[in-house]
Formats: sequence, C-alpha cells, structure tokens
Amino acid sequence: MAIIRRVFDNDKKLPRLPLPPVRQTMERYYESLQPLFTESELLEIKKKIDEFLAPKHQVIGENGEKQMVSTADVLQKRLVEYEKTQQYSWLELWWEEMAYLGWREPLFINSNYWVSIFPHPKPYGQIGYKELGIKTRMEPGRAVFKNVGYSEFQIRVAASMINKAVEFKDMLDNEQLPSHLVGSKPMCMNQFKNLFGVTRLPRPERDEIYKYTGYIKYIIVMVRNQIYRVPIYTEKGKRLLDGDMEDLLNRVVEDAQSLKDSELEPPIGIISAGHRDRWAAAYAELAQHNNPTAQATLQEIQHSAFAVSLEDFCVPKERDEASFQRLLKSGANSGHNRWYDKHISMIFDRNGNYGAMGEHSPADAVVPAYLHEYVATQTYNSKVKLEKDRGSPSVFRSVGSDD
Repeated sequence: MAIIRRVFDNDKKLPRLPLPPVRQTMERYYESLQPLFTESELLEIKKKIDEFLAPKHQVIGENGEKQMVSTADVLQKRLVEYEKTQQYSWLELWWEEMAYLGWREPLFINSNYWVSIFPHPKPYGQIGYKELGIKTRMEPGRAVFKNVGYSEFQIRVAASMINKAVEFKDMLDNEQLPSHLVGSKPMCMNQFKNLFGVTRLPRPERDEIYKYTGYIKYIIVMVRNQIYRVPIYTEKGKRLLDGDMEDLLNRVVEDAQSLKDSELEPPIGIISAGHRDRWAAAYAELAQHNNPTAQATLQEIQHSAFAVSLEDFCVPKERDEASFQRLLKSGANSGHNRWYDKHISMIFDRNGNYGAMGEHSPADAVVPAYLHEYVATQTYNSKVKLEKDRGSPSVFRSVGSDD
C-alpha cells in the first residue's frame, strides 16, 4: 500500500547541499572559460589558478603540527564553517541576495515570473472582433481591446479561482498536500512556505523578503489602480462560497467604476515596476508615520494572502496567445494595476482569461506554478459549472448572516 507523505514530511530527511572540493571547483571554472578566451589569456588564467591552489600559508593543524595550505584551502575552510551556521543550505542566502535582492533593475522587465493559463473550456459573454465591429485584425502580440469594462463571467471565474487558491492555502497550512517527487526522489517543499503572505520590500541597495506570520484574513484586489481589501473567510473563519466572493468583487468593481478620474487615488503600484532604489526612496516616504493612510495600505498589502488584478481590457475571444502573455506582465497600460512586489498576483481580463505574475525571489517559479495549475484544473473540472443562467453557491444571498 502506497504511503502518501504530508507536505513537509521528507524535508528533514533530505541531504544538505554538498560543498564541492575546491580543486573540482577550479577545474570546472577553468573549463567554463575556455570558449571565451585566447590560448595566451588562458595560460595567464591557469597561472593564477595554480597560484591560488599552491600551499604558501603556514597554519597549525588539528594535531598541533605545522602545515602549509593554499589560499583556496583557507577560504574553503571558512566556507565549511559558514555552512554549519545555515539552516538549510550554504548557498540559499547568497543566492537570494546576489541573484535577486541586490539586483536593482526593474522587476517588471528583468525578474518577475509570469504564467499563462489555458482558457476556460466553457466561457460565455466574451467579446471579439465581431462584437466590437472591428473588421481588421490587429497585429499578433498587440491585440488588445481597451476600456471595455468588466463582465459577469470575469467576476465569476475570478471568484472561483480565488477560492480555489485559498483552498490550496488551507491545505498547505494544515499540511494536507502530498510531498512532491522528482521522478522517484522526494523534492524539498520548503519554498511552498513562501507562497502566501509574502512581499518583497524595497530597500536601498538590497531589498528584503517579508513574510507575514499572523493569521491571514484577506487578499488585495486592484481595479483601475485602486487597492481594495477583500476578506477570504467569514467572521467565524469559514471559507466564503463562490457566490459570496462574487458579490464582494462586484462591489469592488462598482465602487471603482463610480469614481471620477479626479477622484481616483494615484497609481502607486506603478512605482513598484521601476528601478529598485527609486522605489525604495518613494516607499520610505509613503511608510512614514506622518502618512498613516499610506502606511496602513502598505501594511495591508504585506498582510494579504495574495493580489488580484481585475482588468477592463482583454484580448479578443479569438485568443491571441502572444498578446495575452504580454498583457499579463505589463497590462494594457504598462505597469498599471499591478503590485510587482507581491509574490502571487492573479490576473483576469474582461473575457475571463486567467494568468498570473509574481515576484521571483521567495521561490522558484515552478512552486507557484503548482498553485496555478491546481486553481485552474479545480475550477475547470468543478461539478459546479459557471453557466449564464445558473447562480453560484452562496450563504449570504439566501441566509443573510454569517454562517
């Protein structure tokens, strides 16, 4: 009988990342340089490697005897001692800092992942060239209908998928997900702890990863660059039904649409798309104690499970995949209606197409990909179908109280 191990059961049994012998490292280093340099340049590099590996420092060994060691040996010993101080891996913190957090170029272009999800099998109410009276097809990769409002199907798909994401979160919190395998070997699941409630914080020179460890009660929803807090549980801690989440999203959209352009809050999220040091300076201004509204908003973003962007644009129902992929990351107006520092951002265009974008540093992109695959397959295969004349399950519509 097969044993299905809980999500983190195998992590403590996995071997630590090994430290390669320093001579092996230098051999691989030299081999990697051979296509890039001339023979004379490689000879010079080889001399420096030999010098680095040559014994020239006198040290006292473990038995009290004097011995000669190389500069490479001295540094390797320091690395071995450092490895003992790290919780998971000698490489993990350096990788986060050097590959991600210290990188100052915009996340928008250089770092954030995006995922395009296969479309819903039975959509309704979508618009295309015919519905808008457009006779000439747009250029592939540039096909987008702007300012076309929001649709019932878009809201219903978003509500269902939000609830499936919360379902995944609950299973993760309760360690009810199975441990994953790569072939027959267990995979480290530690990065799954960084899926929800995780936000990158801009700082001068090097950013931080913030993980909210309290009880997560809500998500943030962005509409017309406005940021709304939307609960994901009832007051008694039960997950909302799809119909109730639909009502909340409809109220958000109605509020955002009721605002005149002059009444809209500025699109602060667009700054998170820019250079990290400029964003860090702006963030510091927003987070000051004398700006309580901005400070509270930033905190609510950090404490939210994930972000959702509801868009008033769409690709044609004829679905130009290249256009949709571009819109996932940048939007119809580049950088708008996104919070690029949030690890999970679910995006829904007016036609109900679904994709995702997120900040990369807390986890490899394959980890949120598991989440988005679960959300899509569970929604598309649900026994409760999204049909035009059939409402979604709801507690509050029929009862009117917190169950």
